[in-house]
Amino acid sequence: MKKIKENKGITLIALIITIVVLMILAIVTINAVNDGGLFTKAGNASKSYQIEAEKEAIKLAVSEWKMKKYDNTANQTFSQYMQERFNGNGYRCEEIDERTVKITGPSKSQYTVKEDGTINIEEPGIILSKPTIGILPGQTVTIEVILVGGLEGERTFTSSDPSTITATSAGVVAIAENPVGTEATITVSCGGHTATCKVYIADQGDFTYSYNSTNKTASVIGLSSVGEAKIAEAVTTLSMPDTIIYNDEEYTITSIGTNAFYNGASGYPNLNLSNLPSELTNIEGNAFFKATNLTLTELPDGITSIGNAAFNRCTNLALTKLPSGLTSIKNMTFNECTNLALTSLPSGITSIGAQAFYSCTNLALTSLPRGITSIEQYAFDSCTNLALTELPSGVTSIGSDAFSNCANLALTELPNGLISLGKYAFSKCTSITNITLPSSLTTVGKNVFQGCDSTLQNIYVKELELAPEGWDTNWANTITSSKIHWAQ
Repeated sequence: MKKIKENKGITLIALIITIVVLMILAIVTINAVNDGGLFTKAGNASKSYQIEAEKEAIKLAVSEWKMKKYDNTANQTFSQYMQERFNGNGYRCEEIDERTVKITGPSKSQYTVKEDGTINIEEPGIILSKPTIGILPGQTVTIEVILVGGLEGERTFTSSDPSTITATSAGVVAIAENPVGTEATITVSCGGHTATCKVYIADQGDFTYSYNSTNKTASVIGLSSVGEAKIAEAVTTLSMPDTIIYNDEEYTITSIGTNAFYNGASGYPNLNLSNLPSELTNIEGNAFFKATNLTLTELPDGITSIGNAAFNRCTNLALTKLPSGLTSIKNMTFNECTNLALTSLPSGITSIGAQAFYSCTNLALTSLPRGITSIEQYAFDSCTNLALTELPSGVTSIGSDAFSNCANLALTELPNGLISLGKYAFSKCTSITNITLPSSLTTVGKNVFQGCDSTLQNIYVKELELAPEGWDTNWANTITSSKIHWAQ
């Protein structure tokens, strides 16, 4: 009990010392402002002295409140006490809750004050909702102004170049008739404080867009007349922005739309891009069909979907890796992309669509992701540099001509769970010399190994003593029966 009383005495002494120090600081500050009292004379001092004086007065009041509470002489809440102290003489105090108040001082600065002594200051000023605004011809935009720190008064709007951008007294900006420039700065003034907003004449740049106002995202849907003019005469590299301003709001570009750069049979042979938007998540079907001079080497890693034929016949596309979030390579996605130099695919890939990599002669995959279950027809047809030695164990279906004309394919065994093997699947795969087929196969098409007569030495079939009913009678075509070994 004695120890508790001693601690209480020590705490009381510390609190008294704190109050004395604060009183001395307050007196010094008041004298610096002017003789005659904090509340009545603070407004005549410079702004910095005013703010310091206001802060010291608040700190002193909080300390006095703590003393009253410590002595059990407080007969009101903190909020009530502070409102009693700071309403009048240029001050205004409002309750936020019983333990928190907002005080506006003679300087118009605002202070959020808590019972524990925490003081957050918000000085007078002007905040604009947007520091930069893009405006289209015929469009008007209102500059939104927020006055903070107790600032009050009339607001004025002034344009640095009224011959380009005009501004009304209500902050409505517009493009001047026959503008001479491309942008202007609007200065907003109130009570000696200013803020600026740059307003520029926007256009759609080289591309056109569709907009989703709900989540503020945009999709590139094609070339604008400006962009088409740039690539009309020669190969031209354009740059895609990450965001676009529309109706005075910023939209993030997350998609390249269906047929965005589709131009019929001729395509856009003069189109090249230095980049794709960094927040891109989706490239839809036929997006870059036959953009034969597109030389991109990488795609944004946030992409999770690439549509059918998205890069069909982009013969100079030079990607070295694909986004890690992809789960499938769809039909004809990279059809005839002869400069594609991938050495691996994302681990999450589960299917390879029809003609996905047809005639990608530089494709140099050394393995396929373990999760792949289906490889559709013509998927790797004529990938002459493909040198796989095995397929994932989960593959259950291999389509017709899936690996036709893959002269460097060197498989020795097909997966044990394989159920269906399409016709001509390994036609002209002349590097296959010995291969084992699983007993799980229920369907095998004709001429699976056509053109491998001279190079294929042995076909081993596990467990089966003869071809099941679902095997085409000509599945082995001209491979001599002596090379086929059953029930292995």
